[in-house]
Amino acid sequence: MAKVAVRVSTDARDMLAAVAASRRTTMSVLLEEAARRLEREEEMRQATLDYERFVGDDPDGFADYLAEGHLWDTTSGDGLTAAPGVALPAALAVAERWVARFTSGTGIG
Repeated sequence: MAKVAVRVSTDARDMLAAVAASRRTTMSVLLEEAARRLEREEEMRQATLDYERFVGDDPDGFADYLAEGHLWDTTSGDGLTAAPGVALPAALAVAERWVARFTSGTGIG
């Protein structure tokens, strides 16, 4: 893989060097790991914005989407139902909070 120079502040370079030394790796490997992590973070940020737009533009449609997800959860084929008191998956709980937030008028934020 080709390598290029990246200009960063002295403080940033020192922080990267310290973390790389602590992990017994190179700054190059550390930066590659950080870039991959930032890329995943950006994908999730964009997905979150897409869901927030969906909820804002069509709260009823989003409620239908959640209801369909609940239906699929009950048709897994194992014949089991959720045990009483079992929490919804975190993503579903977040989505339901978005619906509540948008239908209450508080919106993104």
